[in-house]
Amino acid sequence: HTHTHTCAITLSLNTMHAQACIHTLVAPTGRFVTHPLWADHGTVHAVVIGVNYVGTEQELKGCCNDAQNLTFLLHNAKFHRSNIRVLVDGEHIKRSNDRWLERTFAKYPNNIMEPTRSNILAAIEWLMTDNTPNTSLFFSFSGHGMQVVDQDGDEADGLDEALLSKDMRTITDDELNRLLVSRLEDTQTLFTIVDACHSGTVLDLRYQFQHASRSWTDLFADRPTLQASKASKGGRVYCFSSCPDNEETVDERVLLRHPTGIAASLVLAAMKTAFESRRHQARARDRLTLDVLLRYIWQHHAVIQSLNPAVPLPIFSSTHRGAHLDPCFL
Repeated sequence: HTHTHTCAITLSLNTMHAQACIHTLVAPTGRFVTHPLWADHGTVHAVVIGVNYVGTEQELKGCCNDAQNLTFLLHNAKFHRSNIRVLVDGEHIKRSNDRWLERTFAKYPNNIMEPTRSNILAAIEWLMTDNTPNTSLFFSFSGHGMQVVDQDGDEADGLDEALLSKDMRTITDDELNRLLVSRLEDTQTLFTIVDACHSGTVLDLRYQFQHASRSWTDLFADRPTLQASKASKGGRVYCFSSCPDNEETVDERVLLRHPTGIAASLVLAAMKTAFESRRHQARARDRLTLDVLLRYIWQHHAVIQSLNPAVPLPIFSSTHRGAHLDPCFL
């Protein structure tokens, strides 16, 4: 079945006040962990997807904004534009008058595509082609999420989670796990953001972090077959998603003046703060570790939640469970 993604802007936030509060936050202190989001050496590639479904009954407002903001951040974090594939509605590029996208499209026309199912799968294939050691990968999707009938019996509730492409075709969690997770070698890292309804286990990752208890839940604890079939080849996968499998999310004016997804906005703001606090370093992106990112997410979320308590923390999942749970648990 499908559902209509609610686009109502429900948060009555004072954006300038929230941004001012965020700028006063103190950077996290303490021991850094050994698992950065991006490797110190090797290549980095990114696929960034935003689907607004322009002109349809399911039209959204903020998903292309998510893609645009994340792409700009990655470029500023020293990802070369030739290594970033952007999939957004062509109508958004025409409306946004975004010079970065225009220049990228002019120089690398194959790097900006419409977010159809076939193009998304092609972009994922491009992302996973480079299997050299220390390859760092980034994948994000902002758009509709949904649940469909499970075809292979691996879902306890009988429903697969799925993403919806611009041409209204689904890409299920089974497909995403097979294409993104199962192929990841032990020297590789994949960092993902999925801002969509029903996206809690959209990559079928084994471990899910519980923010309140600072502990991990093994989602496959009593299912050894899934422990093997859903695992990577040793590579680490980290995923921030906007809500549990049985819930929906909305476009919001959270930190910016235009609609964006909640999960994407929180992770984006946290990454930006981390990069800015380390901009004196030559390669700031190599210093962004997960414990630092999570602390910034918690801090940004605390500011937003003080204005609207209903704003949730994003779901955090991984192929690997952290050994140190408090305070540096990864």
